[in-house]
Amino acid sequence: FAKQAEHWSSADLQKRCMAALDEAGFHLLDGFENELPDPTFFDMTRWHSDPFSRGTWTYYAKNTCPKTIAAFRDDKTSAERGLYFCGEHTCDGSVVGLDIGCVHSAWLSGEMAADRAISTRGSRL
Repeated sequence: FAKQAEHWSSADLQKRCMAALDEAGFHLLDGFENELPDPTFFDMTRWHSDPFSRGTWTYYAKNTCPKTIAAFRDDKTSAERGLYFCGEHTCDGSVVGLDIGCVHSAWLSGEMAADRAISTRGSRL
């Protein structure tokens, strides 16, 4: 499916995604008033055809381990400078749902990074 989707236009892909969300009933959730708003921006990474990724994914390089990922994600010097890392490459399995290489873990890591930013930087964001 992903290889096929790479050949669709972004507009067509957005239309298909919105239809899938509608079919799944997301428009019925509280706050949506029976209608999902169109996204303000839509983009799809085309990993298979991107000459710089060639279908890459996160993996442990030689001499690295989950502690290496945690050290990268939780780097205090970066945080002091207002730089917070998130994404599936920052997931080490240390928290339930933060499994390496998963879209949901990428989402959760973003929430964790935002929470860290707000708690450490507060109104200086």
